[in-house]
Amino acid sequence: MVFKSLVNNAAILLTLCYLYTLISRHWKGENLAAQVIRGLLFGFVVVGVMLTPLQLAPGLVFDTRSVVISIAGLFGGPITAAITVLFSITYRIWLGGVGVAAGIATALSAGLIGVLFFYWRKKWRQSSNVFYFYLFGLVVHVAMILAMFTLPQELAWQTIGKITMPVMVIYPLATLLLAMLLADQEAGLVTEKLLLESEARFRTLFEQAGDAIFVSDFQGHLVDVNQAAQKSLGYTKAELLKLRIQDVDSQAPSQEDLQDFWQQQFGGGHPRTFESVHRRKDGTMFPVELRAGFTEHTGQRLVLGLARDISERLEAEEARKRLESQLLHAQKMEAVGTLAGGIAHEFNNILAGMALV
Repeated sequence: MVFKSLVNNAAILLTLCYLYTLISRHWKGENLAAQVIRGLLFGFVVVGVMLTPLQLAPGLVFDTRSVVISIAGLFGGPITAAITVLFSITYRIWLGGVGVAAGIATALSAGLIGVLFFYWRKKWRQSSNVFYFYLFGLVVHVAMILAMFTLPQELAWQTIGKITMPVMVIYPLATLLLAMLLADQEAGLVTEKLLLESEARFRTLFEQAGDAIFVSDFQGHLVDVNQAAQKSLGYTKAELLKLRIQDVDSQAPSQEDLQDFWQQQFGGGHPRTFESVHRRKDGTMFPVELRAGFTEHTGQRLVLGLARDISERLEAEEARKRLESQLLHAQKMEAVGTLAGGIAHEFNNILAGMALV
């Protein structure tokens, strides 16, 4: 009977961990809705563990409700703890018997201690460690032992003598293990949240970048493009993701030579900058400056390229060259004119001398 009770309780607590993660993922933070949802979860779980108790005497039962209630307060806060305590007390009163007062005292003390440690944990975030959780379990179950004094005196001492050793050995460890599981789940959710926020920031930068950005696999299939790429080429994103590099870059290597080209250009691990020519959907061509290199996403190695339309820059360079050429020609003509003027002046001097003679 004891073994069956322990197995059932363990299964219920593991289910609690799984459901707690699901709820925390969908109802984030400490708002009212999140605390109420968590309170209902812990409330149903506490009733679940109370369904398979260890009975010491008629109307005197023991189970892991103190673990569940205290953890509800520690991780869920006051509203979650209050709902869980209400479930526990309601069901314990319904069961009846000599241990009702002790059960109520245990539930209230476990919930109160859980809430106190909840605020302590918020203030000292580094306290979420093995020592902190084990100390928490000890405090909760010392209070549980003290709650036995609400029983008739003789029964109280008999009960304390029977349960103190197993309770103070097993229950704090059970509290520690459950707390560590939920703390790991919380840490995972925080990491997941940070990754999602980081990905959202990257996606915003990716989409709002002024340069066209192309991501392709090693076979040359386009796997992602930004809005600037769509605008510069005249394709929709869905259309571009059906194309290869060769369809948009007129100077890209053939399919057979593409992977060798990647390795030659970026095999050293450093991005390269070079010029190429892109082809729009309407067939027109325009020059681009490409900055490309390798990147990784979800374990897949990809090629990331940034393309900048350099049509205006090349036109400006051509205009500058024409102006420089015109200026040089004007300077040459000015020099020729100056030279011619000087020669004419000398001839005039010579002719004037000859006239005087």
